[in-house]
Amino acid sequence: DVRLQGQLRHVLLENIERTEAKASWGVATNPKTGEVLALVSLPDYDPNHYGEADEETWFNKAVYGAYEMGSTFKIFTMAEGLEEGYVDAETPLDITKPIRIGRFTINDSHPKYKIMTMREAFRRSSNIGAARVADLFEEGAQEMFFAKLGLLTPLNIGLKEIGRPRYHNRWGRVQTMTRAFGHGLAVTPVQMAAGVGAVVSDGYYKHPHIVKDFDMNEPTFVVGSETVLEVKDLLRNVVEEGTGRRAQLEGYEIGGKTGTAEKSVAGGYSKDDNNNLASFVGVVPVEDPEILALIMVDSPKYPNNQGGSAAAPAFRKFVGRIAPMIGLRPNVNPLDFMKKETKRMAENETVRNTW
Repeated sequence: DVRLQGQLRHVLLENIERTEAKASWGVATNPKTGEVLALVSLPDYDPNHYGEADEETWFNKAVYGAYEMGSTFKIFTMAEGLEEGYVDAETPLDITKPIRIGRFTINDSHPKYKIMTMREAFRRSSNIGAARVADLFEEGAQEMFFAKLGLLTPLNIGLKEIGRPRYHNRWGRVQTMTRAFGHGLAVTPVQMAAGVGAVVSDGYYKHPHIVKDFDMNEPTFVVGSETVLEVKDLLRNVVEEGTGRRAQLEGYEIGGKTGTAEKSVAGGYSKDDNNNLASFVGVVPVEDPEILALIMVDSPKYPNNQGGSAAAPAFRKFVGRIAPMIGLRPNVNPLDFMKKETKRMAENETVRNTW
């Protein structure tokens, strides 16, 4: 959709400048059909002068690159836990201390050690909470669930570029717990978007595609309708009360999940706070999603170096620009909406000038 494509590119360009990031990429889909409506990888190049472009810009990060997604993967962990009956939203989880398993320690980036419900752990994006849920899974269950979501094999969407997921083919207790919060398994952004689409639409995985008559398999069952409703409720709660609050847009019901992943470096993971891969994946309207968008930001600078500050505002702006184009009307009085937006923009400008 040339309208959505143009707006996504424009929003990502503005967001790179705002966050002082190295790069950004994103994908927007219709989760009901698997149609890829917009696909952007920045920095890009003028195709009329391909040979003059920097080779780095030739790489389509949205379909060819594979990345550890971090906390957005918790969507899949909670969906599996709900579907198999291991947990519900109010199940208490022990987050009173880090998890030590072998030579590994699982901790939270902003720990709040206490007993939390699954809903609160997800809202606060607790690694410990996600690991506790995954530790309930039967052996091999997580691998099978990820396979049903198309996360373990290369994905052809109708482009020449086909990115390959990266992971060690071991699914022991440590691997299961760390993959629960997006470490140890790298997937392409299109794979991520398609997987989320399955658990927020009707529970069926639909092969993503950019051409309507692309040869696809039939949709495959992943989760039941009750799980879909519960996942959407969790995503709504993240935006209303959790790490995704900056994705809120007056008049629109938005659900989503933030992610902040440490980038892989020689010998492990970077501990530089300005070397994160920040992301936000969201849907609108959350009750019956028409649009799903995943936005990723490479190395945004403090204070906008987390998924909630680097990517969620870009999702918000994207939705605000495309909603009128696709017929999504806000559930507010237009005059009240404009007054609140004007006030919010003035407050943001004051904060930015203070920084």
